[in-house]
Amino acid sequence: MQDNSATMKLQNRVLFMLFVCVSVFAIDHITKSIAINTLRDAPPMSVLGGILRIAYSENGGGILSLGTNWPSAIRFWVLTVLPGIMLILIPVVVIRTPLKLLEVTWLSLFLAGGVSNWVDRVMNQGMVVDFLNLGSGACVPVSSMPPMSPSPRRFSCSSCWHSGSRGANRHRTPRRRKTSTPAAERKRW
Repeated sequence: MQDNSATMKLQNRVLFMLFVCVSVFAIDHITKSIAINTLRDAPPMSVLGGILRIAYSENGGGILSLGTNWPSAIRFWVLTVLPGIMLILIPVVVIRTPLKLLEVTWLSLFLAGGVSNWVDRVMNQGMVVDFLNLGSGACVPVSSMPPMSPSPRRFSCSSCWHSGSRGANRHRTPRRRKTSTPAAERKRW
């Protein structure tokens, strides 16, 4: 029986990360190229009952268009230089830290989406091409949702990398919870 909690070997981590990054980068830039050529002058399309809206847009800010109205020099440093430095750290973590497959996968997806949008920003004078708007149907108007590209950076932001799951607390016996406390022991406020 194979142990799924085992960490990946260094060579496997690096090869897997490269495969994921190259694949996601290629898919992201192919879809952005298609969006530029077909959606730039087209009206927005709403699908899945308004949950997904397809429309071309250029985002000069970060996630949720944060920083769009900042001065160009600040936007350059905060949205281009700083993320570029941060993206260099991800491969360092993958190389220097024994990680499991799931951890390498999330870091690789985050890196791929980040690099893809970083390249897009560098090549397009600080703008990132977006064309997918996610909403929640009738509850929230799709037009109020921020635009995004299919790069997984935006989708993986809500995911959690559990560094504590690498075994630090794996063998600890869980504490028993008291089910009831006598009235005399309870504090009254």
